[in-house]
Amino acid sequence: MTEQSVVVKASSQMSLAEIEGFLSNSKIPLRISSVGSDGFPLVSSLWFLYQDDSFFCATHKSSLLAKRFLLNSKCGFEVAADSMPYSGVRGQGIVSMTLGNAQQLLEQLIQRYAIDPETYLAKWLLSRSDDEYVLCISPNWLTAWDFSSRMKK
Repeated sequence: MTEQSVVVKASSQMSLAEIEGFLSNSKIPLRISSVGSDGFPLVSSLWFLYQDDSFFCATHKSSLLAKRFLLNSKCGFEVAADSMPYSGVRGQGIVSMTLGNAQQLLEQLIQRYAIDPETYLAKWLLSRSDDEYVLCISPNWLTAWDFSSRMKK
């Protein structure tokens, strides 16, 4: 028996394998909360990639999100559908940030979210890659819900 590296809460309606499948197939942005110096949370939406038991995102070095995570690395997050049937994954974790070298991650995110690499948006994002932080979110725990069985016609 292999040890599960990510803690999935007992109340979760999905196993770790199901959660990983949901996250791999989901094209929904991750909602992430950061805590400000005033103690209040702020929710932001970011494109994400889930691999090796972690979420990877990018944010510009001048963003409020980056400034907040430099002061407090704790976060809450959620990837959830806005339409029925409702399902999703949420958790809490720690964010580590690495400045620069975001080119590869940005290319992967552009591909994952089906953005044409020839568009202005894609070119603009890639042109700033040296000024982007790569965010690595290491979950302390995950839980999931899936209400599709009770929302069937």
